[in-house]
Amino acid sequence: MQNDLPVETSQRLRELTAWIQLSDQIVEPVSEILGCLMDSLDGSSVASRLYTLWAELSDFYDLRSDQRVNAVTLIRGAARDWSQVAAGNMACEEYLAHWNTELDHAHELAGKPPLLVALDSWRRSSRHIDIAFDPEADAVYVKLDESDGRGGETHVTDNGVIVDTDAGEHVRGLEFLNVRTRGLPIDEFPAFIRRTLELFQESGALTSDVPVRRRYE
Repeated sequence: MQNDLPVETSQRLRELTAWIQLSDQIVEPVSEILGCLMDSLDGSSVASRLYTLWAELSDFYDLRSDQRVNAVTLIRGAARDWSQVAAGNMACEEYLAHWNTELDHAHELAGKPPLLVALDSWRRSSRHIDIAFDPEADAVYVKLDESDGRGGETHVTDNGVIVDTDAGEHVRGLEFLNVRTRGLPIDEFPAFIRRTLELFQESGALTSDVPVRRRYE
């Protein structure tokens, strides 16, 4: 799909999406984006589709107060990716398809445990990690590779994290128990995983850090 936005609209969108990325403001720049796109609806199919997307993002923020944090993450991500479209590094069609899918997924997660929403958002931002959360067991399993685990071992770290390795002693996955009851801060979870891996390496149980670094860089 050809980007048929008027030049002045494209310029204004770049300014507004940069504003979202560089400040704590959400409501005002999103409102400005909608106004900017509304002025260009006649004669621009891209403006029409962008308006629909950003209106839905705005509604998700305004109407779902229980999902406010997730809505802000979505809006900032959509703003960030539009800068890639403006720079010619992402096709407009790819942008629209991706963010419509992200928004649909956010609606599917709405109402589910906040931890699951946060972990899912983090998982989707990494192409190499798969995360499963069992709310009944209050446990999270982080899968780092696709091996079947034959010949591997299970270790328990000093901080109570279960580490699965394969026959080559590469880390396959981590299991965190009592996630909610132990009060693990959601926004610190990625750092907590990285530190667990570092401690595991320092213990001498892991012979190579190449798989770990490839997964987390």
